[in-house]
Amino acid sequence: SGIQSENIDIFSQQVQFTNDYLKDLPTLQGDFITKRGTVVSYDESAAFNMFITVKLPEDLNCRIAAWNLVKDSINTTPLEGEIEYSEQNILEYYPYTGFEDGDESKFWSLFKGIETSGFKTKKGFVKVIQEEWKNRGVSFNESDVSLISCFTYASDNKWLEAVHTGVMIDTDEGVVFIEKYNPKAPFQVSIFKSEKALKYYLEQRLLNAFILQPVIMKNDIAL
Repeated sequence: SGIQSENIDIFSQQVQFTNDYLKDLPTLQGDFITKRGTVVSYDESAAFNMFITVKLPEDLNCRIAAWNLVKDSINTTPLEGEIEYSEQNILEYYPYTGFEDGDESKFWSLFKGIETSGFKTKKGFVKVIQEEWKNRGVSFNESDVSLISCFTYASDNKWLEAVHTGVMIDTDEGVVFIEKYNPKAPFQVSIFKSEKALKYYLEQRLLNAFILQPVIMKNDIAL
């Protein structure tokens, strides 16, 4: 799908790194099975204990995992300032981030939270995201690979933030979605018949996690 081979190699190393310390997680054992519903539940407490045994602060988060696969199809103007503390930690100790010189400021340009004047409709929030990304020089090349960003709104600081991200790849049979839901969950690859089915899955995955149901973006267009 146009993703650079070296980025795929790094992604494979990331998956293997995670699988090596989560190999005893019960829900990862055995053959593939069909589950009811759209959301897979993992034992995050057990996964956290497995982190402790290998003395890692945490595993990759969704944004750094997605960035490695989509960075070559996204244009940004480098943004000054430090990325979030947890992501700084990841870049310091994690062996396979895929980050190169200059990537950190480009990453921050894309993922820094977006200030807004107050609560809006979903259409209003989409406009805020689009305008802020435009101001930061963020644009997306046309390809079969898209960044999927789930934004929620924090009323205490009037802040929009991508709380979950993943990579969608268009295929002849539907769409493939690659995600690292959180640092205490495995990598996951899911196949959906349509973008609409993917949107429903993400809405269910984030159901009740936030006051506002997520504003879901496919690159810079509302999904």
